Order: sequence, then structure tokens, then C-alpha cells
Amino acid sequence: MKHPDSDVPLEAALALGESRHPRAVPVLKEQRESMMGKGRDRYCLPLALTRSEEAFDYLLEIVRAEPAARSAAALNALAILAADDARKQVIAGVVESRGDSMVRQAYAAEFNL
Repeated sequence: MKHPDSDVPLEAALALGESRHPRAVPVLKEQRESMMGKGRDRYCLPLALTRSEEAFDYLLEIVRAEPAARSAAALNALAILAADDARKQVIAGVVESRGDSMVRQAYAAEFNL
């Protein structure tokens, strides 16, 4: 998904996520992991759009283990999956166990708390 216009790969990633194709998550994860800096954050939303358990778990791992700014991007994407109360509780548990005030603030902002 490389292209001189930086919006084209993101648009392709969004389309792939929305397709919910079984191979979408591995491709999007690989693309995210190949990016540097804020470019990585842009791939959280396409992952969430797949609405798969694999993507949900991957985004939770970002919240759990990556720097607070990366966690905030993952929480932003996870917010679209929060209509499911069980998932919302899992997200809240991961945020709480992380124990980071910046992550808690991002969670509160994304989930309107």
C-alpha cells in the first residue's frame, strides 16, 4: 500500500477494513507495523472497521503496551466497537489495568465519560 500521495494508502486501508475480508486484519497489521511515528496511528481505524476479534485483540494490545499517544489512537478506533457492552467492559478493564493517567484521559474523552 505504498503510493506517493499519502492519502491513497489510507483510503485503501479504510476500504479493506470496511470489506471485512478475512485477510484484512493481517494485511492491516503488517502495514501498521511497517509505519513509523504517527503513520502507525492511521491504521487503527481500518483495523476496527473489520469488526473482528483479531483486530479487537490487537487494538487492545496497543492500549495495553504501547506509548500513551498510540494507545489514544487505538482507543479512538475502539470507540466504534463500544456499542457492545461486553467489549466496552473489556476496554475499560485494559485501561484501568494500564494505570496511566494519559490513557485514562483518552479513554474518558473517546467514551464520553
